[in-house]
Amino acid sequence: LPGIEQIVPAVASALPHDGVLIEIVTGMNWQRNKAVTPTMAYIGLVLFPDQHIEVVNMGPVDVIDRTAITLLEQLRNPSTDPVRSAQKLYQLVLAPFAKVLKKQRTLIVAPEGALHLIPWAAMHDGKRYLIDSYGPISYVTSGRDLLRTSAKETRSPPLVVGAPNYQLQRAESQSNMTHQGQEPMGLYALVSAISPLPFSRKEAQQVATMMPNARILLEDEATET
Repeated sequence: LPGIEQIVPAVASALPHDGVLIEIVTGMNWQRNKAVTPTMAYIGLVLFPDQHIEVVNMGPVDVIDRTAITLLEQLRNPSTDPVRSAQKLYQLVLAPFAKVLKKQRTLIVAPEGALHLIPWAAMHDGKRYLIDSYGPISYVTSGRDLLRTSAKETRSPPLVVGAPNYQLQRAESQSNMTHQGQEPMGLYALVSAISPLPFSRKEAQQVATMMPNARILLEDEATET
């Protein structure tokens, strides 16, 4: 990969001509009023093919994460209508980018927190789902992933991860934080009640059969480490 000073130009040159990279990070939302306690907020960093960067304050992490989890639960339940939650999440997550996303139709997203868990194409702008408003929405862990497609091919076998056991990871996180004298928090505190997605295991197994020598991690083995 290129050096740090070359990362932004290299990633920008890897973007489609009508695309952008939206990389989401967390940061403190400081207030001018010193009496107001600062909160954690999602910040969107938008990179364009011409190397221009826009910074968008998306709002409080806890509010967005709770809304994302609600939408995820409704998407998993065929008896519920997720449109209202999909619209609410759109207003929180993508509407703040409206002023900077004009002609861009291809989104490459590096999510954060609970935004990792939802398909962005399922958000609803009030008229249609994003799958009908944009082209394919791609996901990366960071913009540098775009550079790895041109890097030397790795000899490591493909890795397929599916049907993670959120309860197990929540328990491990809680155990570690309790040992350190801290209260459990973060993503696993939010998803602890979520069971594996239906057919996720079967889907991962089918994907693995398409790639020779693939390594597959399911359920208790599908952890962050």
